[in-house]
Amino acid sequence: SHAHGWSTGPTFALSFYVLGMQLTSPQGRTWSVAPHTAGLPSAEGGYETPLGWFGVQWAMADGRWNATISTPEGTSGSLRPPISGTLVVDGKVEKLNSSGVVQLSGGEHALSVQTE
Repeated sequence: SHAHGWSTGPTFALSFYVLGMQLTSPQGRTWSVAPHTAGLPSAEGGYETPLGWFGVQWAMADGRWNATISTPEGTSGSLRPPISGTLVVDGKVEKLNSSGVVQLSGGEHALSVQTE
């Protein structure tokens, strides 16, 4: 039965750990994405709040992490890539802050990190 408490464990782990998507304020006005690849080649998922759709899709191949993050317009959040290297967001090289994070606005973003 899906009513058992243990049945939500995999959903939680996949959403918040593997995808790394977490809402950090009510309805997702702010959010964070910090995926853990855990040796997987790819992952995809998301969920919806009254503000709209929050989704993450990523794939690892040949030392490159490629991802798409979709969040509602008018929200904002942060990304902590799962690997170190040159981060490209929507075709532009972005610098990470001292915590290894970049700030993003809501909307759809194409991301990639090439290991150095």
